[in-house]
Amino acid sequence: MTALVKTIARAFPANSPQINILQQLLLFALAGLFVSVLVATYGVDLSPGLF
Repeated sequence: MTALVKTIARAFPANSPQINILQQLLLFALAGLFVSVLVATYGVDLSPGLF
């Protein structure tokens, strides 16, 4: 997760307030996607036998 944040931080220059807002929105959207995946897989058997 840290590597992803560092990659995103390198992609956007730190001197623009608009870029900082976009970066925060992107990180918020990624967090929402992560939570959605967790909720979608709650209770699903993801053991190696499933595959």
